[in-house]
Amino acid sequence: MKALYSFGALLLVAVPAWAAGADRDEDGRVTRAELIELHSGLFAQLDTNGDGVIDMNDGDAHFLDIADFDRDGRVTPEENNTYAAEAAAGDLANCDANGDEVLSGDEVTCITSSDSSE
Repeated sequence: MKALYSFGALLLVAVPAWAAGADRDEDGRVTRAELIELHSGLFAQLDTNGDGVIDMNDGDAHFLDIADFDRDGRVTPEENNTYAAEAAAGDLANCDANGDEVLSGDEVTCITSSDSSE
């Protein structure tokens, strides 16, 4: 499996705010579904020309490298969904210290400092 990366630095907001924003229902716990939603949201930000795909015209070679699974030079919404699910799984694998399949407390801030997951 290829390495996946947390993309807090790519967002236009501060990295800690990105991590805190993952808790969509504000219950103090970040679930797999919330992590997937968080990572999926990158697509809209990275699709700078609004054409529904991310390619070199959008200027993010790094995202293309990790999310263009069929290597055709573009990330489709379907590929983004795959990326988001794998990135969420990586966040849980790297940051869920107590193994309860959710991130809470200091575990949430881990996703801002994890460079990669496998």
